[in-house]
Amino acid sequence: MRELFEDIRSKEDGELSVTKGTWYNGNAYLPNVKYVLKFSYHSAEIYIDYETFKSEFSKPSSADLGAFGDRHICHWTCRIQDTLLPDFRIEPRSYFKRIFDKNSEIKFKVECKDEMLSSFMYRNKELIRLFGISESSPEFSPQLIGKAESKGYTISINYNTQGEYKSIIYSAISFCKELIEAFGT
Repeated sequence: MRELFEDIRSKEDGELSVTKGTWYNGNAYLPNVKYVLKFSYHSAEIYIDYETFKSEFSKPSSADLGAFGDRHICHWTCRIQDTLLPDFRIEPRSYFKRIFDKNSEIKFKVECKDEMLSSFMYRNKELIRLFGISESSPEFSPQLIGKAESKGYTISINYNTQGEYKSIIYSAISFCKELIEAFGT
């Protein structure tokens, strides 16, 4: 993951800090790495806080026990200055909706009172790609929230995974950039 964040840092002319530590899982102390990446894009500041928690079951010789595997926790904040957008919330569609509507490429639902912004979200290829991952990895259930604030707008992206899905990070960066270009100042 370090190479991924170093690559993004150099492309975006950002700042990266890496903190290595350990965490206690109730049985043993295991490796933990935290990456904090900050960069600017037009009138926005993007912060990515990504943390990995290794598991004793992540060794090649151990059985893949799913719930006991590695954890990758990511919190994004994208602050866009002097932009007025309506609040929104994007989450994966319900389990039953996905079962009965297998042909739809839209794997998420958008809650937003603005039709233009909702339409942008449903057509956005990066969001479609991002939520498509939840089909192959049911644990991946991202939540995207956009909220108007006194001096701009904040987009939060939060998710957990068991694997290093690098494509998630690239898709989320592209989505934020496209949203900034379409609706930012």
